Amino acid sequence: MPAATMNPLPSLIRAAAWDAASSSARRAGRAAWSEDDYNEACSTQERLITACYARKGEEAGDPRRYIRFSIAEQMERNGTFTLKSDFAAVSAAIDLALDA
Repeated sequence: MPAATMNPLPSLIRAAAWDAASSSARRAGRAAWSEDDYNEACSTQERLITACYARKGEEAGDPRRYIRFSIAEQMERNGTFTLKSDFAAVSAAIDLALDA
């Protein structure tokens, strides 16, 4: 199970990626995102998904981290994964669903 100090809700990961891109645009004096800003969003989201949803020993291109992230999104949408959830239990449920 990944160790986390807060629940890595998919909505928070996406918000962090959006914020990183918007900050990049502001630092460059732009009101709209450029390709570099979009790449910053993608890089941030990729880093956070990997940190929160990849498992030890998985190869870099292993798609299971994205499947776990997608399952977590569905759990967040239906209210079974919240900021108050026990992430170890949520992570175990995601792994069980993935292995089913």
